[in-house]
Amino acid sequence: METINIPDEQYPRPYWPQNLKKTGYIGELTIFEGFSALVIPKPNTPSKDIAKDLKNLAQHFEYKADIEAREVKAEER
Repeated sequence: METINIPDEQYPRPYWPQNLKKTGYIGELTIFEGFSALVIPKPNTPSKDIAKDLKNLAQHFEYKADIEAREVKAEER
């Protein structure tokens, strides 16, 4: 997973990783933001592929949330 660094300055210029550029994340990119997520689809990617990736990410975070909940319960004992 790549990291995009955005400096904390008056006129921030984010650092866009070279690997993202090489894999097609160039040009005008549409950004979808929600409550606590940001999605930047690769240009020309079919919506069904984006939906599949988002479902996989949702499963990953549900699993992670379950583990965190178990850890909290274990600490309360």
